[in-house]
Amino acid sequence: MSNGKPKVLVLGGGFGGTETATYLAASVGEAAEITVVSKEDDFLFRPNTIYIPFGLDVKKLMFPLAPALGKKGIHFSPGTAREVNPDSKTVTVEGYHGGFESLPYDYLVIATGAGMRPSDVPGMEQFAHNPWTPAEMSRLGEGFRGLVERGKAGERTTAVFLVPPNNKCSGPLYELVFMLDTWLRSQKARDWVTISWTTFEKTFIQAFGPKMHPYMVDDFARRGIDAHNEWVVERERGGLVYGRGEVIVGVGIPVTRNLQLRYRQRVPGLAHGYGSAGAPATPFERDVEAEYRLSRFFFVTTEVTQRRILSGSASQTVGAPDLNINLKARWEY
Repeated sequence: MSNGKPKVLVLGGGFGGTETATYLAASVGEAAEITVVSKEDDFLFRPNTIYIPFGLDVKKLMFPLAPALGKKGIHFSPGTAREVNPDSKTVTVEGYHGGFESLPYDYLVIATGAGMRPSDVPGMEQFAHNPWTPAEMSRLGEGFRGLVERGKAGERTTAVFLVPPNNKCSGPLYELVFMLDTWLRSQKARDWVTISWTTFEKTFIQAFGPKMHPYMVDDFARRGIDAHNEWVVERERGGLVYGRGEVIVGVGIPVTRNLQLRYRQRVPGLAHGYGSAGAPATPFERDVEAEYRLSRFFFVTTEVTQRRILSGSASQTVGAPDLNINLKARWEY
């Protein structure tokens, strides 16, 4: 305590840290000495970093911390907290240039935020994009632009969005997959890119409750995104994703500039139960789709789907195969 004022030390310059400090300053005024420690000079408006892959300049999302906090009577200490000593009530902070400083406190708030742990899924660090920082978002944008370039060259590609186990904030990834779909359409490249979505969640965007699931199913279907829930990734190897859930094999072939053929087959999951425990049943499904571009904006699609239920082994069929033929028209602008 200095000059009779308690010292409040806040670690973290993100939403949690700055809101705690500013609300406290508004509540107690000059009755406490408040200091914010942050390893960054600027506050990053992280929710809008999802726009970076589509061309947004990250500088538009950054605001200097020191002057903003100073207006509220809050001190700013740039550096990284390295050690907390509860006995002496001090925090060791490493400055930008390597020096160390010991900051005393009476009350300590730790709001350093979350981080990604892609190493939890072997192969994800090496072969997947892990969008969290602005730099990683920029690299993701390079990958998206690569999809467009390859599509314009007549090459079909696949983009797989994956929500791994223990993810606590999948909402931004749902936004990204829909934004990619919209952006590819604006670039006239959507037909060349297959978009797949897989998540460990029992229902899509599970954090918002089960009522969201049917709306998400409809939206995925409307956009032509191949989406799967309750699918748990185990490892990733440069383009091949292994997991427990449905296994889908697909291939797309551009026959001519205006005609696309696609074959997709869904086979039983590696460890995903269907039917009753006593007599496990698994679905087998395959479909052939032909899409013809009538004009720059108008498409006609013919899809033939076969589905049957397997029990015990692939040679034993329960019920007759179900065959569906669909004719669809799509207008794209």
